[in-house]
Amino acid sequence: MNIIVGCDNSGETLESVLTTTTQPENHEKETYLVGTAANYPPLEFRGADGQLIGLEIDMISAVAQDQGFDITILPMRWGDIMPSLDAGTRDIGMALWYSDERAEKYDFSVPLYSTKLVMARLKNKAGANSVDDINNAQIALQGPDTLNHRSYTKVNLDDESRNNKLVMTTRTYLAFKSLVNGDSDYILDTDIQLRHFIKNSPLTMDDFVFIYDDRFASGTWAYAVKKGNRELLDKINNGIKNLRKSGEYQKIVSKWFK
Repeated sequence: MNIIVGCDNSGETLESVLTTTTQPENHEKETYLVGTAANYPPLEFRGADGQLIGLEIDMISAVAQDQGFDITILPMRWGDIMPSLDAGTRDIGMALWYSDERAEKYDFSVPLYSTKLVMARLKNKAGANSVDDINNAQIALQGPDTLNHRSYTKVNLDDESRNNKLVMTTRTYLAFKSLVNGDSDYILDTDIQLRHFIKNSPLTMDDFVFIYDDRFASGTWAYAVKKGNRELLDKINNGIKNLRKSGEYQKIVSKWFK
């Protein structure tokens, strides 16, 4: 792998572009462009040195190695990933939550893993233990137009009679920071993101109360390609299948979900 400097077609300067070349080098190999928001740890984000890292970065690199193609991973705005598949400026979109609605427009790989939304509060502060008892609270989440935000309204946390205030942030890390700094009473996000931020903070899982609700969204993450690109989809699916069989899939998952 090597890191080069580049920019996307929107003109937005990017800190790095990750190119993975399978060995031995073969210039006749197909190279696919992979779109990533690079801001969703532990799936796809930047390490301390600015390089792109994460579970999905490692997984798609391993799939490319297994299937004998090359990839160039290009950071971009999250909201532009799926439109870029339509436009043909990206071949693969990563860290995408599967839904039947999205599957009508794009082809998704076999699931990589499952996750669910959960609320959390600090244990050393008084608070509710069920969603229906949360009133007069400040609730932090990433939004707008996210599963987090839609789940917030689905369980009626936005009902005026409950007097809750939504603290909307552009990234989950900022929502988590708002919680631990005492600026918010609760956070609503996926369990994998909350575990990641807790693991990388001075706090532990025991310092939090987690509130689950069947009405919250749950589902699977997968790679997406342009509708009808069966050749590429088969390569990705076969690669994931081979990684599972060899044990490499579990090694990658264990590395990021300790």
